[in-house]
Amino acid sequence: MELPFASMFILKIFLLCLLSITTNSKPTNNNNNKLISDICPKTKNPTLCFDILSLDKKTRLASSLHTLGLGSLGIAIPQANMSVSLFSRAYNKRYISVNEKEKYKGCLGNYTMAGRKLGEAKKGWIVYNYALARKNIKDAHKVPISCQRELVGAPSPIARQRVNEMPDIAFDIPFVIVNELEGGSKFDQGFLHA
Repeated sequence: MELPFASMFILKIFLLCLLSITTNSKPTNNNNNKLISDICPKTKNPTLCFDILSLDKKTRLASSLHTLGLGSLGIAIPQANMSVSLFSRAYNKRYISVNEKEKYKGCLGNYTMAGRKLGEAKKGWIVYNYALARKNIKDAHKVPISCQRELVGAPSPIARQRVNEMPDIAFDIPFVIVNELEGGSKFDQGFLHA
């Protein structure tokens, strides 16, 4: 039985697309996978860490902890900026209570500070000043947790846990990497991992 022309044409297009995808996708370097595989189990959410770092080209192709960390800051900074935008929109809504507005204002200020701190961390990272980077990342790293606590009892959808979940993970990754670069055992027991 022969397929009609249209069906055969669609099948050929599908096969060409599949061939194009499989030949253009670059296999990841085993060394890079090892870097990601070594770091992610030390984060709060190893599975999501692996997904995030594997999907981002800069982190996926990183050849050292330095470049992996720099790439992870390139993920964390936009995440802080997205949170600023989200809380800014929530804060400017007219129908929310004054109490809820104050909670959003606090989170907005904290995420603004986190974005600034992560920018400073990136500047330090670029010149291999990991102590400066660590100090700034540590400050930013606390923001999602404190904001989540601040939003307890806020009735609107923004108060749900997912608002702070991605920044928490995104800020955790460079924090883990900088600790590895500084010797591997300088984690702060107070708020990092249970």
